[in-house]
Amino acid sequence: MDTIESLNFKINYTSKNGSSLNGFVVPLLNEKKINCIDLNLDFESRNIFINNIFGGQEKGFYTHETKTAIVICISGNIEILYYKEPDLLAELSLENSNDYYRGVIIYPCVKFKFRNSTNANAILLHICNEPWS
Repeated sequence: MDTIESLNFKINYTSKNGSSLNGFVVPLLNEKKINCIDLNLDFESRNIFINNIFGGQEKGFYTHETKTAIVICISGNIEILYYKEPDLLAELSLENSNDYYRGVIIYPCVKFKFRNSTNANAILLHICNEPWS
């Protein structure tokens, strides 16, 4: 198991009475199961929060000792920098498409940070298996 795994969440476009599109919905959690197309995760959500990262800013490095977090980019673009092996920095970009919202699952004991290298705000949704501390 990698320290961080990429996740994709299907975008379902909506319309009024079958006419023109009026938006979309992205189902994330159903009966304690995360609704991503890559993995079937049975995940007990104990904490959900939104994280806003201003353009050109970084947050972190963080290391959660026991917490597993699913992080989904709901607006903007973000990079996650993390240590995959000792002294080896890896980077994963979360850029949404017309079909998928991009996310990651971050396992315990991973040192990571978020970087927004654009001028626009980035908004992240966090779903964690432990309460806020």
